[in-house]
Amino acid sequence: MEKITRNVPELDTDEKRVYESVLGHELSANQQIILHVVTLEDQDDENETHQPSGTLPEYFNVYDGMSDKEIAELEELILPRSPSRSTP
Repeated sequence: MEKITRNVPELDTDEKRVYESVLGHELSANQQIILHVVTLEDQDDENETHQPSGTLPEYFNVYDGMSDKEIAELEELILPRSPSRSTP
């Protein structure tokens, strides 16, 4: 997988317009664009594992085995760092 990170202030005007067109909204100077380029495997590949329909991937079970107290402590560390929770 290839990861490409672009800082919005470093984009020239035309490139910024392209990203804004793709994303459907204007970009701010305090943002980054992170693209992941992945190669899709042949679906006939015997080694490929498919997620059964209607089930979630294993990594969705991040709280499995944790007590409510442990989850609350973890959220105290994580949630204040979330961009939607930051104070201006």
